Amino acid sequence: MKTMKICALLVATLISTLAFAQNDTTAVRVTLTTANGDDAVYIMENAAFHADQKDKNESTKMKNPVPNVNIYVAASYGDMSSFKTNSIVGTKLTIETNNQTDYTLSFDWLKGNVVYLKDNVTGKEFPCTAPYAFTAAANVTLSDRFVFVTPSTPVPTEYEICYRNGYLQISNYPADADAAIVLSDENGVEVKTLTVTNRLYQEFNLADLAKGHYTFVANGKTLTIGVQ
Repeated sequence: MKTMKICALLVATLISTLAFAQNDTTAVRVTLTTANGDDAVYIMENAAFHADQKDKNESTKMKNPVPNVNIYVAASYGDMSSFKTNSIVGTKLTIETNNQTDYTLSFDWLKGNVVYLKDNVTGKEFPCTAPYAFTAAANVTLSDRFVFVTPSTPVPTEYEICYRNGYLQISNYPADADAAIVLSDENGVEVKTLTVTNRLYQEFNLADLAKGHYTFVANGKTLTIGVQ
């Protein structure tokens, strides 16, 4: 039987065409987006890799001209636009901001893995399954703000739902469940129909709901939420 519980779970431009080895167990592309353009970095994890190895899967960063932004992994042998490591955990991202203050990180190429990044400024650990918006000063280098981590709380393996700060967050939505889910008001009137497109993790903005109580129905389960 599927289970559901309340939880507290949070979370481009192609640099080049890269051929990754099949034994790269995790490959994540991180894209940094701003109003003045975007940039990306690739990080590969391979248990057989040692930090002193330099191979064809690494490439030196080609810095973008102002006002574009730059994102890369800094290593002892250069700034890398694609980087291979024995563990993504502990790898830091370096970001050179432009004259903007609003930025978004987005992630893909996760190959089904749950990868977490920590924002050392806010202390937030977030799964790389949804975009992450943040602010930073203009024209600075952020070398210690973002690092890949093992989350402090275990990665959930059960179907979980969390409602906080106007967002309905869903993780591990069952593969065999209907993607269309319904939100009704306290009178049973349907208010919204939401569609789950990312069954690993997805969140819905419900900030436009009027005050009151609502029932969320999904996969044969119900959840009542209160909007203040």
